[in-house]
Amino acid sequence: MTIRVSLKTILLLMIAVTLAVPALALEPRKSAAKPSKARRETATEEYADDVTALSPQTRELQRSASGRFSYCLRSTAAYDCLAYGQDGVVRHRRLEVTAHGTGFAYKKVGNDSYLLTNDHVVSWPAVTTDDNAVTDVPAGCKRTESTVRIVANESDSNERDDTALSLVVTDPLLDVAVLRSKVPLQIMPYRIGRSADLRVGNAVTIQGYPLGIMEAVNTGKVINTADHDTSNDRDHLDFVVDAPLSSGNSGSPVLAISKTSGQLELVGIFHAAYTRGQALNVVVAIDQVLDLMTWFRKTPRPEAVFDRLGALERREFAQWLTQNGGQMFFNLSSLIACAHLSPNGNLVFELFDRSWPLTEDRMLIVVDSPDSATFGTIARVYLGRKGLLRLADPRPPDTEIRAQLQRIAQRIRTAAVWTMRWRSAAGTSGQERDQRTLDRWRSKNQSQDAEAGAAAADLAGKASGRWDETWLPGPALAAREVDLADTSTATQGRGH
Repeated sequence: MTIRVSLKTILLLMIAVTLAVPALALEPRKSAAKPSKARRETATEEYADDVTALSPQTRELQRSASGRFSYCLRSTAAYDCLAYGQDGVVRHRRLEVTAHGTGFAYKKVGNDSYLLTNDHVVSWPAVTTDDNAVTDVPAGCKRTESTVRIVANESDSNERDDTALSLVVTDPLLDVAVLRSKVPLQIMPYRIGRSADLRVGNAVTIQGYPLGIMEAVNTGKVINTADHDTSNDRDHLDFVVDAPLSSGNSGSPVLAISKTSGQLELVGIFHAAYTRGQALNVVVAIDQVLDLMTWFRKTPRPEAVFDRLGALERREFAQWLTQNGGQMFFNLSSLIACAHLSPNGNLVFELFDRSWPLTEDRMLIVVDSPDSATFGTIARVYLGRKGLLRLADPRPPDTEIRAQLQRIAQRIRTAAVWTMRWRSAAGTSGQERDQRTLDRWRSKNQSQDAEAGAAAADLAGKASGRWDETWLPGPALAAREVDLADTSTATQGRGH
């Protein structure tokens, strides 16, 4: 049956469709009708931009005795300095030095009160050097004692009413220290905030002892939320405020005002200032201090993480490979390497030629077998050139070459574990801090990685022997080792 539609009918249908399209386009999608909770929280501004947002209760608390939880700290050290007299006899000279700062009590456990301050307020070098200088103390003097006490102010000379403090833990990377008092102290009556929620323009108050003279409250605003501090052996994230502060304020609590409650929240610890600027004061962001103040765990030194790789690190690395496809590419300086986990527990490390990825040439393959006491033992080593490799002696009689192989293997292991740790930090609450720490360690060790890569290229270039069936393509050798399912030694010269 033939259906005939008139031109008039077609025109009417086109007009109807045209009029209907805008109406359809304006209908909201269900997925966009209600923002996700995470997006709403991100968009919410947690802290106020003006001190007028303080609640009446908080203002009253600030004026009361309960609001006085900051203390003037006196840190003293004694140094023994040796010098020759005119008679040629070595003489001892005792020198005492004193510094003042601020500390604040933040929690109580039993009868003990715990305080936070800066590491540089309470720490003195064990021996003075040009790099670790102490004002008025010559280089080469040894510290014999040090104390920290709560005093009324810088001019307080009555030691009988001082409160002695003991050092619990200090973290130079953060420039933060935890102290303990056996005498009950007034504890901070405010909650711990989130420095990650700070925005430029947020109002802050700082309660400390400027110049060690008196207790004072200063106000200011956040002018920068991310200032990476790597000076003086530090490595942490600061934010910057424009409040007028002085040296005695070091260790002072920095508090922001919650927009919802009008209450103060601890968001940081003041610790330094830009000397060539006015009111450019930097504050340790509190999010990085939580482990230290709660569990007394300081940020691990990058060197401690990698300098002593053992069986525990190997198990961690093998487990990570199992959960991530069984292999991982990584850098050894400017070279590319790859780590595989074989069914028998061996780690197979490939080091590619500089021509990779234009070619698949390997210069080195190291088969690393498990060891109960160490990270692993070199079971087999393959060296080669022009895309072909052959089995080499993993323990050559030449002690120099043997040591060279050990150094190369150790740098490859270290680079692999570093990459695993860097990737593992992604998506965690401490991602920025952990990855900065790892990057700092890596930058200090780039020269060692470069030396290992050059040594591997040198050994591969010296690989000798007539071309025969014992030389195999790198991909075939790597595949054979990765697929090895038992603990027997691979047979030289037999490939796929």
